[in-house]
Amino acid sequence: MVRVLRAGGAITGSSMFLGAGWRLEVARRMGTAAGVLGPMCTADQARAWLSAAGCRDVRLAMSGGIGYFRAVRA
Repeated sequence: MVRVLRAGGAITGSSMFLGAGWRLEVARRMGTAAGVLGPMCTADQARAWLSAAGCRDVRLAMSGGIGYFRAVRA
């Protein structure tokens, strides 16, 4: 998604992330089995991927297993 942004453009969103405890692991497994959740990553992996895609000012705030992210394309 980052590649379609102009320099200075921001990408924002939210996602469920791995590693937030057993209760959210149950929800993740159920959502994946039902076909409503796709593959997931950890918050650290998301930060690394956004940086590797050419983003700066990568911010990710976690609330339980949900993370809200914003990054700006360099």
